[in-house]
Amino acid sequence: MIARILPGLALLLNFPAVFLSGPAAAETWQLRYVGMLGQVPMMTADLRAEVAEEGAGVGAFYVIANAGTGGTGAGALFPFEIGFETNGGRRGNALLPLWHRSHSVAWQKPQRIDLDYGTDGSITTFVDPPSRLTQAALDQGLVAGTIDPVTAAMTLIDQIMQAGACSGSVAVFDGMRRYDLTAIESGASIPPARLSGATAPAYGAATVCRIAITYRSALSANASQSNFYPNEATIWLAPLTGTDQVVPVMAIATLPIGQIRLELLAASLAPD
Repeated sequence: MIARILPGLALLLNFPAVFLSGPAAAETWQLRYVGMLGQVPMMTADLRAEVAEEGAGVGAFYVIANAGTGGTGAGALFPFEIGFETNGGRRGNALLPLWHRSHSVAWQKPQRIDLDYGTDGSITTFVDPPSRLTQAALDQGLVAGTIDPVTAAMTLIDQIMQAGACSGSVAVFDGMRRYDLTAIESGASIPPARLSGATAPAYGAATVCRIAITYRSALSANASQSNFYPNEATIWLAPLTGTDQVVPVMAIATLPIGQIRLELLAASLAPD
């Protein structure tokens, strides 16, 4: 049962891949998170994001992330790895994906997803092994006008920070699942107490929003029947002390089996 929450925890991983409007000069940031079920570490995640200067077009951002249960107490019982790469550009204030690559391995069963975006708005999808979920989303005409999960999270958080309020919605297709992300006002203010036992990097006042996750296409039978994909998450965004860079410092979702969360462990500028 615990193993089924890992894809849902991986879904939360898209939110840390958020780097907002471009800095004055190109920067590369490195972040590390821990994913937890209750008070138990289940997954670690490392992200690297290259953000071009303000106004950059093609190649405005590049994000790479790798996460898995290795190195945690869950590693031996629930072997799971996931990684993704996303490359995109900027047109005006809009972020546009060029391509998105995702790969995962669960119990020695690999899954690869490639999404390529044409200048005419077309989306080319490659999934190996093929998935009935992918084909169903395509057959139902649900893919047009969508973007990948990383670009979607970046876009939504950018809308929140620009508006100064929890508002905005984006349509997402991750190669298998079609869902919408919608920002909703939250009554919370500061992040709750950390459970990982690690000290977080210093950051300023946080902005907090609830993110509703509405699935437009079918989930797998196990996920649908057991509700092991979150329908809502709360995310805290804050500027790192001494910088203008806003990053997610915590994300929390509640599932039937318990609360899952991501906590920021480290953040730094990569060496030139």
